[in-house]
Amino acid sequence: MGTAIITFLEDESFKTQCFKYKFSDDSVLCGQLFGKVLYDYLSSKNIEITKMVLLGMANSNFEMLVDIFPEEYRENYLKFLDKVRDYDIKEKKRIMEKLVAKLKEFLNYDVELIIIDSTDNFSRLQKEIGKAVMKSVAHGINRVYLDITHGIRFIPFLALGILLPARYVEIEKISIFYGYRESHNDLKPALELNGLEEMISFDENMAIFKFSGDFYKPASKIFKQKADKIRKAYVSFELNNVDIDLFKEISQIGQDLYFFRPIRNELYKVAKCNYLDEIYMEKAEFYFEREQYFKAIPLVFEAILVVTIRKFFGKKNFSQSYKEKAKRFVNKILDKPDSQVFITLWRLRNAIVHGPEKSNGKGSSLIKKFEDEEKLKILFSQAKDIYEKIKNYEENFLFNLKTAV
Repeated sequence: MGTAIITFLEDESFKTQCFKYKFSDDSVLCGQLFGKVLYDYLSSKNIEITKMVLLGMANSNFEMLVDIFPEEYRENYLKFLDKVRDYDIKEKKRIMEKLVAKLKEFLNYDVELIIIDSTDNFSRLQKEIGKAVMKSVAHGINRVYLDITHGIRFIPFLALGILLPARYVEIEKISIFYGYRESHNDLKPALELNGLEEMISFDENMAIFKFSGDFYKPASKIFKQKADKIRKAYVSFELNNVDIDLFKEISQIGQDLYFFRPIRNELYKVAKCNYLDEIYMEKAEFYFEREQYFKAIPLVFEAILVVTIRKFFGKKNFSQSYKEKAKRFVNKILDKPDSQVFITLWRLRNAIVHGPEKSNGKGSSLIKKFEDEEKLKILFSQAKDIYEKIKNYEENFLFNLKTAV
């Protein structure tokens, strides 16, 4: 895999000038194209750059590219620019991209110039930029340094926007740099925007919580000193052995913190549970809300069994033998429609936990039936109703109670 620098070209109004840039380790390097300055800096740190992508418009200032030419060719390059300055857009694009491609013969890295036609059709422009960026990193690139120093208007934001989902394919890390040439100091700060990178990483963790329910990742970033306790709480949650006191403790911290608010709300729901079946039910709804229906179904099934043992057997022993008794008992006390729902729930739970009903995986109607997401939602809602009826049982709901007992 390789490493790429993506940099941009200013428009023709930009006056080329060599700036001295100072990096965080006090290294000082000079250049007018910050992308090349960044290349030299990273190379000095033994970071091998395999590709430089130069993204410009038809009206870009191509004099900036002089930095990437070997010194003996720079004067000829500037003379060449004078000749092509008045060419039409398509011809200039063809010649410039071909010329830069020839540079590969003289450099230790691949270089690609991508010129996007200037256009007032911003919808088309956005698509073209997205395609250009993805094409440049689509093969063999897993590390990107994005130099936004010379970016025109919104183009760097579009480039970053298309790179972010690429992190879920091959790109493992994106570092963002800005050459702060507007500084009044002679040495212009070369800034790595770590804060932005950290927020991108935090966004990933919040997304993991929202869609998978893993609250450890974002919460441990917010409260680093309590990471061990948060980890313990998360493991107890996943293993259905919730430490209620620990959940109460964690749910009380950071009450005014914006990003912790959705996590705290979920922890508080669990913390106020008094019984194991209530914890199962909260977990089931927790996953159901995240559209993880095949996690929610086994949990609501367990909640029904455990509340049955608690309410009718008067036991705190939730062993497998009591659960087997509860399955048969529930099926007897429910009316026919609810009984059919419970049997379907039971079958689906078994398929999720134990595998297909037949060894060849065929012959089951479950797959065909529950390919429809809406039917999963309906089943969960019906199962939740059964749980509530047993939890708050009345004879008119459980009319077979006497005969079952």
